[in-house]
Amino acid sequence: TRPLPFETRRRELVRNLLVAFDSHDRFVRLAALVDRDGSRCKPRDTTLRDATIAALEPVMREGARRRLFAARQASTYARMMHGALRSLFLWRASPAEPIATEGELLVDAFLRGVMPR
Repeated sequence: TRPLPFETRRRELVRNLLVAFDSHDRFVRLAALVDRDGSRCKPRDTTLRDATIAALEPVMREGARRRLFAARQASTYARMMHGALRSLFLWRASPAEPIATEGELLVDAFLRGVMPR
């Protein structure tokens, strides 16, 4: 099947994020663990979250412009995708395995849920 108009951009963005995480895995793993352990003591730094969502939102708006889903859902889908990426990273951070190879699966699973049936 042909890719969706925004699918190529989404796959590239996810692949680049996961490759960046893999290339700095020790630092990112430590930052995630400190963030998780210190979450009760201090307010969270939302810089990475905000930047990731800001990068995902235009891709989702493109899908909405193409009427693949309602425009009002674009921001929510961007946050959901960020949550899926974060979950994947935290899941893979414990055994310290590379996660870049999981990006295609994540995008496939996400798009099947977004696309009209």
